[in-house]
Amino acid sequence: MEDFEIEFYANIGLLTVRFAQMENNLCQIIGKMINSNDPTIAFTIIKDNTLDKNKKLLQDLNHIKGIEVVQINKLIEKIKGVQKQRNLCVHGIWGKPFITDTGIRALCESRKISYSEEKDKSGKVVSKHWKFNEFSENDLVSIKQQIGILDEIIGIEEVLLATFENENDN
Repeated sequence: MEDFEIEFYANIGLLTVRFAQMENNLCQIIGKMINSNDPTIAFTIIKDNTLDKNKKLLQDLNHIKGIEVVQINKLIEKIKGVQKQRNLCVHGIWGKPFITDTGIRALCESRKISYSEEKDKSGKVVSKHWKFNEFSENDLVSIKQQIGILDEIIGIEEVLLATFENENDN
C-alpha cells in the first residue's frame, strides 16, 4: 500500500473515531440534563436513539431547562453540518484512493435505495422514482476539515460537560 493510501485511510479512521467520541459526549450531556440520580434512567431513554433523535431530545431538554442555551444551539448546528459526512464515512463503501492535480481523492458509494413520487394537483401519483447507490468523490483536505470541525464540537461538548459537573458539585 502506498503512503498516500495509508494517510487517506488513517484519516477516514480518525474521522470515524471522532464521530464516535462526539456521539458519546452528546449522550453524556443528555444524561446530565435529564439530571437523574439513577444513571440507568438516562441510559434507558437514549440507548436506542439515532443521532437525529438525540439532537431533538437535547433541543427539547434545552428548551425546558434553558441551561447554556447558546452553546447547546451552537453544538446542534455544528453537528448538523457534519452528520451527512458521518453517515457516508461510517456506512459508505470506500474505493482505493488516487492522486489528482488537486490532491488525494477516493470514491465512496452509499448503497441505499430511495423512493420518491411526483403527484399532480389532485394528489394522484403521476410518476415514481427509485434511486439506487449514490457515489461521491471525497478529498483528503475536506476529510481533514471535517476532523477539525469534530474537534471543535468535542471541545464544546467537553466545556458543557465540565459546566454540568461544576453545577452538580455545588
